[in-house]
Amino acid sequence: MITNNLTTQELDTFLSIASFVDNKLPKVGNRRSASMFKVIDDVYGIGHDKESIKNLENSMTKVKFTLTSRQITIYDFVACVMCDANKDDRELIYLRNFPHKKSYRDLKKMYLDVSHEKLRYMYLKALKKVCIYANKNLKKYK
Repeated sequence: MITNNLTTQELDTFLSIASFVDNKLPKVGNRRSASMFKVIDDVYGIGHDKESIKNLENSMTKVKFTLTSRQITIYDFVACVMCDANKDDRELIYLRNFPHKKSYRDLKKMYLDVSHEKLRYMYLKALKKVCIYANKNLKKYK
């Protein structure tokens, strides 16, 4: 995946891929207990089963995404790198990229005391710090 030094552009790309993967991973839930609507559906027979949904003409079935091994590896790499990052840098990077990438002007709503240009500078500085630290210990993340 990474053979030489990590750059800020590569890390920013990896963060956007990790954000996509984070949205597509299955949610944590207790599979042993049925939800309220599932119990009502089983008792009264309300709703559609999988076969009837497929046969409906106007059904809006969801498209399933299959994550590649490269995307999951990048997600794991970003998670490991962010664990070693400084708390303030990690918070800024997380707010910018998760659950989807936000613009600096949208991010300014969370940081009222600074301008969007200063936020851009702070974000790039945080990425640079993380890249420097990751490049020192690159073998640790492989």
